[in-house]
Amino acid sequence: MRSLPIIALLCALGLSGMASARSDILQIQENAPDRYVVVKGDTLWDISGRFLKQPWRWPEIWRLNKAQIKDPHWIYPGDVIVLDRSQNPPRLSIEGRDSTVPKTDAESSGSGRERLSPEVRSLAVEGAIPSIPQGDIRAFMGQPLVVTGDELDKVPAIIGFEGHRDYASAGDDLFVRGNLAPGIRDFQVFRPGKALRDPETREVLGYAAEYIGEARLTQEGNPARLLLRKGGVEAQVGDRVIPPGPPPPPNFVPSAPTAETHGYVIDVPGGAGMAGRNSVVVVSRGSRDGLQPGHVLAVYPAEEVRPSRGEAPVKLPETRSGLLFVFRTFDRVSYALVVQSQRPVNVLDTIRNP
Repeated sequence: MRSLPIIALLCALGLSGMASARSDILQIQENAPDRYVVVKGDTLWDISGRFLKQPWRWPEIWRLNKAQIKDPHWIYPGDVIVLDRSQNPPRLSIEGRDSTVPKTDAESSGSGRERLSPEVRSLAVEGAIPSIPQGDIRAFMGQPLVVTGDELDKVPAIIGFEGHRDYASAGDDLFVRGNLAPGIRDFQVFRPGKALRDPETREVLGYAAEYIGEARLTQEGNPARLLLRKGGVEAQVGDRVIPPGPPPPPNFVPSAPTAETHGYVIDVPGGAGMAGRNSVVVVSRGSRDGLQPGHVLAVYPAEEVRPSRGEAPVKLPETRSGLLFVFRTFDRVSYALVVQSQRPVNVLDTIRNP
């Protein structure tokens, strides 16, 4: 009789192993097409979802290595994507560009087959379909969004304006004190914003930076004179200036993080407190934690109930509420787009590997 629990345990372990093995199988959508013609307005994420139940496994169905994930071959409107179900696991290719085709009889004096290598168009990405909708993330791509406390201490600051004014608009001069980067003439103006904290440790991971505008150095010195060339809001004393950073990559391949990730949603830009599909959120993990643009994260709501007055709250079982697509990373935080949501994503929701 005492053997029954052992048998049950072995059966449970066996079923668990089978479930784990099944989860590793590349799962194709039941209605996945054999061929799909890419059209303008498509995104890489949407196309991934046409073929895969787990769109972040896109690199596997294309057989991409790590270098190709970072520097992919681009997909353009008019390209025909072909699903080869005869291979195990199935494979996608672009017709005429990433496929193995037989040579004609006249060409078959040698190997008999010719491999057409994928075209890597890193420098010619204009017109290529984006990974995710560009309009939803454009405002977060080219501006300083997060700065650390150490950086703030070193960043030159605006100390005043010509004519003793309190604010400056485009076309006005700024006086900046601090060590400007040598040899740089163009700068971005930003205003330090709210502290982004780790919910567990309360440690400040960085400060959200509000983009003010762009300025050009017109007179060196300390203080230096800069001309505010364009801006969305008026500059004020205490705003900071930094050289523009390198532009983020224009496109990213969706994939799961290589390292185990556990963190939180810590901010929803705009102050809404919650986010739906195609909204941007900030998460408490960044490049130092292994996150890169293109990584996909699952999000789980932080839900508790209090059975009765005076009782401690009870945490409810987790149910995945959506998926996030990381598109810009900083040292300790990242910006991500909500690409799937069964319910609103809230600050303090948990993020993990999908």
